[in-house]
Amino acid sequence: MFRDELGIAPNWYRYMSALAFMGCGIAMLAGLVLLSATSPAIADWNVVVTAGALYIVSQGLRALRLAIIVGDPGKSLRQLVQAHLVGAAASFALPYKIGDLLRIMELAFVLRRRRNYGIWRAVLVMWIERVYDALPIAVLLFFLGVTIGEDTLRLVAPILAAMIAFIIVTLLTFFVLPENLDGLALFLARRYHGNRVVAVLRAIDRLYHLAADARRMLHRKHITLISISAVIWIAEITTVGLILGKGEIRGSATALLRFLSGLLSPTSTPELNDLSVYSVTIGLPLLVLGMIAWVAAIRSGRLSVVTGSGALNRLAAQRPQ
Repeated sequence: MFRDELGIAPNWYRYMSALAFMGCGIAMLAGLVLLSATSPAIADWNVVVTAGALYIVSQGLRALRLAIIVGDPGKSLRQLVQAHLVGAAASFALPYKIGDLLRIMELAFVLRRRRNYGIWRAVLVMWIERVYDALPIAVLLFFLGVTIGEDTLRLVAPILAAMIAFIIVTLLTFFVLPENLDGLALFLARRYHGNRVVAVLRAIDRLYHLAADARRMLHRKHITLISISAVIWIAEITTVGLILGKGEIRGSATALLRFLSGLLSPTSTPELNDLSVYSVTIGLPLLVLGMIAWVAAIRSGRLSVVTGSGALNRLAAQRPQ
């Protein structure tokens, strides 16, 4: 159970956060070693610095987008930015997107309500973020498939289809499904009886409220979120193009696709030095910002544990006399 009145983290969260913190520290050390090893191959440091600055700008825009999606003036902007940086750094340092779990927990802490830890709202926010990431990527893939050639379109078609399916499922879940949940709940209540039906009705009610939260988060924000997402991906694609494209922005999208999966030319992959420079360029500033955010979390006492009488004493101390 999360002690949200006190802002105290449960044990498993503390262990996971400590693991991510150590992972970021190790990744930073590895990045410094990698930077020293690849620095002789860097022909123009201005390009590297520019690419790193663009990536930091994109992360700032992602934090801004997160705050716009949440759209709750009662939630701390500082904590939202901190949650984004912690999650982004953890995702970079830990394999298999384990860092996204920590980001969910960070967001859940910020989005919590009294006696209700905001895990589902955090998942909902990340879902919305992924949708607005999928939109510009889908447009980019379609543009590349149409302009470069039929072979490219055939290669990117599975990814493009998956993204379109994800967007369609999101629209159905957030806007179409809620219109039919009341009728479904009424049908189940009249037709069936027992504890299982009650559990299903509660799940339907929760789904309805989550969809309502999603519509509230998106109300009159579509153009803003699409615009910010487009700028985010322009900055990140340009970052890839500057490093992997030898300082030339032209062809950035193609370089990005080669870097991600080798779709366009499996036999033409970036050189190891270029990949190393790219990883260091985006990784070091992101890890530094993430570590700063973690230190802020530690200073706020979120990772402390207070149990029994200690928790009660702390709660009593926070109440006005």
